[in-house]
Amino acid sequence: MSTTSAADPQMAAQPNSLSAAEKAALEALYQKTTLAVHRGKVIEGTIIDMKERYVVVDVGDKADGIVPVTEFRDQPDLEIGSLVEVYVEQREDKKGQLLISRKKAKQVQGWKKILAAYENETPLEGLVTRKVKGGLTVDIYGVETFLPGSQVDHRPVADQEAQGSGTGE
Repeated sequence: MSTTSAADPQMAAQPNSLSAAEKAALEALYQKTTLAVHRGKVIEGTIIDMKERYVVVDVGDKADGIVPVTEFRDQPDLEIGSLVEVYVEQREDKKGQLLISRKKAKQVQGWKKILAAYENETPLEGLVTRKVKGGLTVDIYGVETFLPGSQVDHRPVADQEAQGSGTGE
């Protein structure tokens, strides 16, 4: 059994030095372990912990993100290991925490679907959430939109209260 001592001239000549190829290989390995997490992007993450008030999401960055559990109301079957899309609000806050939002991710994805429907001249379906002055508020893919009263039906609607709830196209 041989041991290397500090007096070994070969080891003393190159303490912890790597060749350029070895450094490049290590950098490539490191880059594979972390994802490019940029502010303003929607990325996919994995739920790694669930508490009463928040959900911890791993997005492949050095820090995990925390999302309020209220942003998952539409997913009652949520569990550890589930994949979710989140919006990166800020890479790090003062505490070094990754700030992410599922609600904003749904809105960004919703806008993409709305724009695609507009470009393809495809009708959209939405959920009427409430009556407001001059029309209705409609939820379309998580985006709160305004539907003017004049656009509720093909002919004028005398009683918009009757149109005040449900889904429509």
